[in-house]
Order: sequence, then C-alpha cells, then structure tokens
Amino acid sequence: MFETHENGRRKTYFSLPNEYHWDYVGIALNNPWILVSYSINSDEGYSITQSIMLSDVRQLIEMACREEVEIQFVDIVSPGHINKTDRWKMEPLKEIWLRVNAKYTDQYEHVFILEDGNSRIEMAVPPENKSLTEEKIFSL
Repeated sequence: MFETHENGRRKTYFSLPNEYHWDYVGIALNNPWILVSYSINSDEGYSITQSIMLSDVRQLIEMACREEVEIQFVDIVSPGHINKTDRWKMEPLKEIWLRVNAKYTDQYEHVFILEDGNSRIEMAVPPENKSLTEEKIFSL
C-alpha cells in the first residue's frame, strides 16, 4: 500500500483532467510491491508503454488477464526481512506460486521466483479454493 500527501501532488502540462502527478509516495507497510512495465495497443494501431506500481499480487494477475495489455517486465521490490538484507531490493521476477505454508498449514504464501532462480516468500490471502496446495498463478 502506498500513501500520498497533498503537498506531494502536482498538476503538470501532461496531466489529463482529474489526473495528478506525485513528487513522492510513501510505503505504508513493509510488504513487497510490484513494478510492472507494460504496453497497451490501441485500436488506432499505436502502442503506449508505461510502468505502474502495484501493491498486491491480485492486481498483477488481473492486469495479466486483460487482452489489450502486454506485460514487458515485472520486478518485485521487497523489504529486507523478505530478501534477507538490511534494505529494500528490486529484482526481476519470473513467476509467482501460491502454496500452503509448510509450517502453518492453515495459511498460504506467495513464492516469488526471480529470474536468477532465487525466491522470495510472503504471506498470502487464502484462495477461494481452500483445497489448493500449490499453483503457479503468474509467469512471464
């Protein structure tokens, strides 16, 4: 989850009506977030490439299901307690798995598989299908 502040908001020449740009955002919780670079192809034949910061895996899955969106790159940005360092780290993501936590079998976790083969783990919201034990939920 990101937090914004009124004094960080500004309107620019490129802003659309009711659209604002932010000089900065805060991170409300020390949870991973996802940076997605994507393209949208218009009916007129041109393509727009943008990046967006997502605070939830479900947002990424929803985005990947949209026909008009072509995801180019995905990076996971994780805090030190998840990437086992003393700082935030941004790393290229390859896929995401949802699985039952081996120690606490009533809980689920996301397993982020990085391009280099390493992984990062975060607690996950239980799926609707409670009989699920492990499933790949996103892949580039």
